[in-house]
Amino acid sequence: MCKKWLVLLAILISLAGCSQMRVSTLETLPLPADQGGNCCWQVLQQLDIEYQARHYQLTAALAHARDATSLVLLDPLGRRVLSVSKKGEQLEIYKAPELPQDLPARFLLASSLLAWWAQSDWQQVLATQPHWRLQSVAEGRQLIYRRKPLLEITYPGVPSHIIEQGLGQALLGYSKQARVKHLRLPLTIAVTNLQWTKT
Repeated sequence: MCKKWLVLLAILISLAGCSQMRVSTLETLPLPADQGGNCCWQVLQQLDIEYQARHYQLTAALAHARDATSLVLLDPLGRRVLSVSKKGEQLEIYKAPELPQDLPARFLLASSLLAWWAQSDWQQVLATQPHWRLQSVAEGRQLIYRRKPLLEITYPGVPSHIIEQGLGQALLGYSKQARVKHLRLPLTIAVTNLQWTKT
């Protein structure tokens, strides 16, 4: 399992290796403010990652607070392998010593925010961005860059007006699962929300 995890890290690193891939890895995507429309909560998640014929399973802890946002990834043994904390415009990143230092942690955080933050939070931060747009699609959201779809997130059986609110009791009442699909790269992440708590 350790070897599979390192292979996944190598894939993510290769995505961030050239300037042309900075869009695909969401390096140039502006992120919403910490305090948003559906603050505050924390959630424990299971991530099932598919890349080509490979499958990886990790546990994630995502927290949305008034003054910070944090994402922690745990390996199958429960050990912390990576954490990202966002306070304002600053990112604080922890990586286990055995992990490569150029792991694109911002991509993982940005993907989580795209999936679970309120639509209004994203509309506010993208209002001044001519090339980025987050739009509603059937049972989901789609991130657009220069009029071309980049990332799609679907929530099976969830009405669009509930999706717009972001992660909360209303959304979880319909489904505890979401699917994040990269439309330019062979990468899909199935997310299962295991335990959500209002804070």
